[in-house]
Amino acid sequence: MDSTPENPEQIAEGPRRGRPPGKRNRPAAQIRADRRKIKKLSMHGYVDVEIAEKLGLSTRTVRSALTSINRELKEQIFMNYDMAMKQQLKRIDLMERDAHEGLERAKKPATVTTTTVTDTAQVTVTRVTSRAVSESRQIAFLRQMARCVELRSKILGLYGRFR
Repeated sequence: MDSTPENPEQIAEGPRRGRPPGKRNRPAAQIRADRRKIKKLSMHGYVDVEIAEKLGLSTRTVRSALTSINRELKEQIFMNYDMAMKQQLKRIDLMERDAHEGLERAKKPATVTTTTVTDTAQVTVTRVTSRAVSESRQIAFLRQMARCVELRSKILGLYGRFR
């Protein structure tokens, strides 16, 4: 079945179905302006039929624009969420690194430098004292590291899966 009309008058009139010939190619600037108006009216609670009437567009055009706008908003939300998640993970990495460095510092013996001044000379004495690493200090650093692991696993959606 051939879709071309045989009647020359039909060719001059344009297609019988679909949009009128004048509305086919709206400029891109007009489309963007209409989308901004559609978005604004939609946020104010107007439904697609009301928006179409106000702007002089077809409901199909308005529905299509709303679908596109909703898709773009969802993509922006996911992009913002991903960016926030990455920032949070960087912050957790820094906290964990600080806790690990604190734990390593707590394990090392303390070095104390003492300067003794006498009447005749100034003598610097360096002595190394070994101190017992307090368990409460180690536990505090380990708790901080465990908290970082817990936060990271919650952000990544792994928390509670292996219980």
